Amino acid sequence: MKKKVEKFAFVITEIVNGYFVADQKLALLLPLLEDKELFGVWDGTAGVSGVEALRLTLYMAILSDMRALLFDNDKRAASLEQVVEALKNEHFVKVIRKRFCKPSGVKVLGHDDDEEMRQFVEEQVQDQQIKDAEETFDRLLPQTIQLFDKLKASKLASRVSDARSKMISHKEIRTVDGQRALYNPTDFGLKWGDASDVVLQSRDIIFNCNLLINNSSYDLDSFLGGHKKAASSFWGVAKNA
Repeated sequence: MKKKVEKFAFVITEIVNGYFVADQKLALLLPLLEDKELFGVWDGTAGVSGVEALRLTLYMAILSDMRALLFDNDKRAASLEQVVEALKNEHFVKVIRKRFCKPSGVKVLGHDDDEEMRQFVEEQVQDQQIKDAEETFDRLLPQTIQLFDKLKASKLASRVSDARSKMISHKEIRTVDGQRALYNPTDFGLKWGDASDVVLQSRDIIFNCNLLINNSSYDLDSFLGGHKKAASSFWGVAKNA
């Protein structure tokens, strides 16, 4: 079981890293979907086809990345589905819960002349740490499993799972008025907003799993905010050219 826990600690770390990459791509894509002024920079120019290709490429990359991160059920895959299956295993949960609830070292200042009192205070603090950790773990575990199962059963998940095969089978190219043109995701029952939705709806699940297994967390405001700032700076150059 120790090796299994180590394996999934590595897996969820890789999923977190993959999520950050997908979020970076999403930060670059959203302005192309939401900022009419930005897309209008290329109106009436040959460059508009390049921007359309970039938009579709980012969109498909996000859906492809998130599908693999979330729903790849190959036993060799590093996917969230595999992680959640592990979280349904009683023996696995027992081991990670014990690690999660292990108290941190406590050093009580004062009571230098009363060793017994100092030990008593330290024990009380540790007991409270354990109690708080147990409550957090026992609340977070079923909540996380439920969130994943709900996402997996959603129409969004179905569209994301089918997106790659639908688009690639049509080579992403069509003919409009005798001219080559890129397919639009809506031609296949997909939505431009699916890229944003799947990233946002999987966020809590992924980072909850990381917390449960690795007992570690991230400053998401800093990480994800950095992606937005980078995208804003990147597209700002085009808008101000």
